[in-house]
Amino acid sequence: MAEKELNPEPEDYKESPKENFEPEDEYKEPPLELETPAEISQSEKIPGYYFYRRKKAKAKLKRKHFKMPGWFNISLTTLLIIAVIFGTWGLAAGHFPPWGFSVDVATTPVGGGTVNLSPDQASYSGGSRVDLNAVPANGYRFGYWGGDASGTDPSVSLSMNSSKSVTATFIRQHHLNISTAPQSGGSLSTISGDFDAGTILSLTTSPMPGYRFDYWSGDVSGTNPSVSITMDTDKNIVANFVPLLLLTVNLTPTSAGIVSPATEYFDYGATVTLTAQAAPGYQFVGWTGDLTNISATINITMDKNYTLTANFAPIIQSTSMVLPNRIGDSTWISWSKNLIAGQYIVINSGLTGVFNLSDSSHLWRVEVFSPDGEYIDNWFGDYWLTPEHVFAFQAQISGTYVVKISHYSSFIKDLSMTFSPGGWIINGNSWS
Repeated sequence: MAEKELNPEPEDYKESPKENFEPEDEYKEPPLELETPAEISQSEKIPGYYFYRRKKAKAKLKRKHFKMPGWFNISLTTLLIIAVIFGTWGLAAGHFPPWGFSVDVATTPVGGGTVNLSPDQASYSGGSRVDLNAVPANGYRFGYWGGDASGTDPSVSLSMNSSKSVTATFIRQHHLNISTAPQSGGSLSTISGDFDAGTILSLTTSPMPGYRFDYWSGDVSGTNPSVSITMDTDKNIVANFVPLLLLTVNLTPTSAGIVSPATEYFDYGATVTLTAQAAPGYQFVGWTGDLTNISATINITMDKNYTLTANFAPIIQSTSMVLPNRIGDSTWISWSKNLIAGQYIVINSGLTGVFNLSDSSHLWRVEVFSPDGEYIDNWFGDYWLTPEHVFAFQAQISGTYVVKISHYSSFIKDLSMTFSPGGWIINGNSWS
């Protein structure tokens, strides 16, 4: 019975399927266990037993390493199919660089500006959209797009149906700073700003009233009020103006003559020659205002603003009127005129009318007053014996002179007057 138990297992022996063996990464032959002398001694009784056990153990381990579960083989195949499908879709859609579409951007000139991409990616899927925004550097402006983009708008969009190559061109600019001195002195045809390099600008000055253009300073020189410049660098330019003094000329009466020059602005310190010319039937009688003079031609030095009036008068002014009677009282009428120192005046007066011996008050009187109220002439006469009085005088000071005629009579009298030069006006009488 002991010999039967030591017999080898039949060849159709099968391993129990319940055993689980984890396959090793690499098959390694396990070391054979040496049998004890007792075992060896027993095996020696059965020829070939030891060698059978070693062969059986080796074959058993080999079967355990290559045996895989069925579900594992199915899952691996599924994963391979999914990977192929997903990879093919990703490559076609451009999700996996470097096989997606790209945007190549260049700027000219170098340093002229930058281009921002949104979204900013290394590659883009087909049909996606990329927004480009050109940002000029300091001293530049955006000019235009080239390549796969066009136009002058600094912001454009690209539809990614293929890889794109775009160039952003920037334009060099220079700054012009232009001003006036003083600020109120005038204006300019061009204002400060940035201009493209090489631009030609025309600068023209427009002085304000009371100023004139004097000269350019800064990056432009000269006295020509209109110049041209080329914007080849930043420029700082000042238009210099100088204040003027105003000479205002008036005429009295306005249609009695002309004066040359008329109202005008002049430089400080300028010498101006004024000439007055009377119209037919008038004569020039003198200047009044900031300067008094009877000469028709005068010179003034513009050290301030001046206002002058050229006075004209009729060559002969004639008038006649009826003086009412005043019993026991005087009847009078007066004329006045602004005269200029040195002006020469001739006045002829006459009083006529009914004479009655019973009327003892047949006197009449001529009085001339200077601007300060002093008498220039104070004449008494008898209109029966001396019906006429002529007097002449030269104005010693400038101002308003008054001529007064009065009579004492119970009868109405006729008065006749001539003035040379004319321009006298009635300024008062003793009757209503």
